Amino acid sequence: MFQSMAMQLIAPFTLDLRSYGAQGDAHHHAYAQFVLPLAGRLLLDIGGRERLVGQGQGAFVEAGMRHTQAADAP
Repeated sequence: MFQSMAMQLIAPFTLDLRSYGAQGDAHHHAYAQFVLPLAGRLLLDIGGRERLVGQGQGAFVEAGMRHTQAADAP
């Protein structure tokens, strides 16, 4: 029984690689988001809290949370 249940499981997430420009519009969506810069830095405003996130760092955006992002110029 365990084996048949395990075969029916679907991954609860998707992985998207994205590039961000100098400015992003404020938005929100129905899913949670984990932001992990692979290169450069990203200025994030998540629910009114602004932070600069770089390589080796990450940020979590709750589902429904208003946020913006902007790539930080090198």
